[in-house]
Amino acid sequence: MKAIILLAALSIGIASASSDWCTCAPFASFEHSEIMVYYSKEFTIDNCINDVLMCRTKCRQYFEDNTNGGDLWHPIEGATVGQHICNYVFTNDLMPFLMHKKVHGYYQVCGGAWQYAEVTSKDALCCELGSQKHCTEM
Repeated sequence: MKAIILLAALSIGIASASSDWCTCAPFASFEHSEIMVYYSKEFTIDNCINDVLMCRTKCRQYFEDNTNGGDLWHPIEGATVGQHICNYVFTNDLMPFLMHKKVHGYYQVCGGAWQYAEVTSKDALCCELGSQKHCTEM
């Protein structure tokens, strides 16, 4: 009996010590689905229930800051935002081509459902075999 109580106490202690998280990612919309096109950022939050709005706000800000307000041609870490996405979808075997797709910011609280963060790229994204292209070229 003491062993069961000890195990229960340990599991409660471990569960309370684990941190809650908020994940941000860009998605592209297709006719019947949304596809994550890049894994972006994870933040620690205090509470999975009470910090939903804070998660949404952090992800919106992260998307806005890293795209300079939704510009997929904005340079960041040695390439454009769009080039990072095109490389990600190609190297992860998601798709070789991405044609005229807006990129939308989404957030996820503690592994729950992805939710739209109400932020979208200014222009459409076009990718060909891992390279960002101007959509007028395709």
